[in-house]
Amino acid sequence: RGMMKRAKGVVVDGDGSEYSTGKSISDLPEELLQRIVYFLSQGDAVRTSVLSKSWRHVWCTRPNLDFSETAFRGNKHEFLSAVEKTLQRYRNPVDAQPLSEFHLSISLPLDEHHRDDEIEESVLVLDKWIPIVLTTTMGATLDKFRLSIVSGKYPSFVYDLILPIDKKIQCERLRVLSLQNVFIKQECFDKMVLSCPLLTTLSLEGCRGLKTIKLEKRLYKHLNHFTFINHIEEYDDDERTIVVVEIHDDVQTLETIKIVFVAAIHFHGGHKFNNLKNTYPIRLVRTSLHEVEHHTIY
Repeated sequence: RGMMKRAKGVVVDGDGSEYSTGKSISDLPEELLQRIVYFLSQGDAVRTSVLSKSWRHVWCTRPNLDFSETAFRGNKHEFLSAVEKTLQRYRNPVDAQPLSEFHLSISLPLDEHHRDDEIEESVLVLDKWIPIVLTTTMGATLDKFRLSIVSGKYPSFVYDLILPIDKKIQCERLRVLSLQNVFIKQECFDKMVLSCPLLTTLSLEGCRGLKTIKLEKRLYKHLNHFTFINHIEEYDDDERTIVVVEIHDDVQTLETIKIVFVAAIHFHGGHKFNNLKNTYPIRLVRTSLHEVEHHTIY
């Protein structure tokens, strides 16, 4: 027969009788509480701090950070303050916790309804914390890193990602790298790829500054999923938008490929793509498909 919880440590049996268990969810071990907040949004995770003394700091020690501005219902200042305070806790040596996932989705809209100081404040937060996450011990345990810049209009606002030249990217365990509407110089991107030998998923949407993306085993020994969306007009003759994607035949781990509006794509060697499980439509401007075997480009 069913039971229902009435109050802390009190269980009501199906016949209405009550008895005390002496336990509540707050009595669970901290690692289980952390596991619970792992599945919550960042905003909901923070709200658990008011449940009881046991929950007060659990959200500060969870391994996944998911900052989405939409969860703050348009309160830009509150959102940026939450990002700043939370990341400061993770950076503080006393409170430092290992991070496995980092996702930041932030709006930088280009319209008359948003003030320049809001955009400037957002960029300052990005300029401060993205390099810290990637080039310090905060990134050493990262499994997933996602940075999404949302503007809602075309052309999108593109955030200029600049990493210190003299610092090593500390993301040797990173498996998922996703960038949206980010300007990243070729040398910076190449440095990131070399520093992340375990990548299984690479997604680049609306990113600028790149000239060539080389998918070869030397760089991508474990790559399963590749997405590149350029967000340009299909027959744009502006040479600054041209990106060459080179797929070498030694990358046999690919399971999905999604390429949209790429200026040029080259397949090197005899490709069989035996591991492909899902092929998305590939819309190209200039294509070189020499020696491609047993594969259809839609």
